[in-house]
Amino acid sequence: MDRFRRIDQNNKNYIDASDLQVAFSTPASKYPIVGARMLLRLFADGSQMNFEQFVSMSKFIQQVLIAFKRHSPQGMQIAQFRAAIQELGIFIEEQTAISMYQLALDMNNNRFGLLEFQFVVVFLKLGEQLFASWTGDGDGLLHIGYERMLCLLMWFM
Repeated sequence: MDRFRRIDQNNKNYIDASDLQVAFSTPASKYPIVGARMLLRLFADGSQMNFEQFVSMSKFIQQVLIAFKRHSPQGMQIAQFRAAIQELGIFIEEQTAISMYQLALDMNNNRFGLLEFQFVVVFLKLGEQLFASWTGDGDGLLHIGYERMLCLLMWFM
């Protein structure tokens, strides 16, 4: 509760993307606002987060940190990346893993650190949530029309 209160300096009983950005920033680097927004989408309604949602998010971030540290003692390559996401319960085909890894490298000048790993994991988890919400009939197939496809594209922006 103390950590939540430190982040919620205005005593609003919720935190938003700018609060998360400040909380995760360091003197050396500013945490990207897009990362804060992605976390809000994953653990809350997308605009603000209450204490319980914050606790869930904190546990998730701790799991991500542990998986990253366990699989990247000498730097994270594709094999370590795949093992780390599998430890977090994310099972994707090898080609998809390679594409996600390469995309993260391309976005950050061939650097794949904790922040890039967290972004990819959150992106994959958001995709899982979206897929689950659109496959309600249990057949494991995604049936979407044009409007849902547009929503899908906009949802990740």
